[in-house]
Amino acid sequence: MIFFKILLIINTISITQSKTSAEEKADLETLLFVTAVWRHGDRTPTSLLPSDKQNTVEMIKEKFGGLGQLTELGALQQFELGILLRDRYSGFLPDEYSKNEIGYRSSYYNRTKMSILANQQGMFASNGQNAPKLPLTENVSKTGIVIKYLQKGEDPYVFDEVDCPVGLYFMTPPVAKNADEQIFESEEFREIEQANRPFLQYIANNSGLFNLTLRNIIKLMIL
Repeated sequence: MIFFKILLIINTISITQSKTSAEEKADLETLLFVTAVWRHGDRTPTSLLPSDKQNTVEMIKEKFGGLGQLTELGALQQFELGILLRDRYSGFLPDEYSKNEIGYRSSYYNRTKMSILANQQGMFASNGQNAPKLPLTENVSKTGIVIKYLQKGEDPYVFDEVDCPVGLYFMTPPVAKNADEQIFESEEFREIEQANRPFLQYIANNSGLFNLTLRNIIKLMIL
């Protein structure tokens, strides 16, 4: 009997919503093990721009459960991805979910764990089953799905703020920090920043995030 275990890590790679063609189906003659890695579904912003006059934290909390939470679109994305995986690995996946055959690994965030639930519903959906409705937290105990995760700051695999010898400029290890400083203090970087200063000022004026630099503009990328 072929041993099968699929590991789903919901945090790092963009979700693909394309249909699976015949050429993309798994070769059951050679397939022994699958590790599938992807990012969580669409989420609410993790913070609001100072210039945002249309949204409030209270409104987002009432509609979606709070900042940084999975949206209905995100649940649908994961549901459809689960269907895609079922189609691609048809004949290899078990007919029903089994914790002995399928292992789920998530980051600490609620949106990634909820993405697993939506994905699992799509992967093992009955014909005609509709996409899941939020909130999904009520379904955890009923499904019996086992989701493994570590606390924030303790997970070196799927949490990006764990100290590491190499990393982003805001991490503390000297190796990574020194390497980043060499880039940010280089003449080439300064020239690029100077050339884009009008653009940075435009973004600052319209976002309310002043003192934006090419170095800290990542703040806008992770909202």
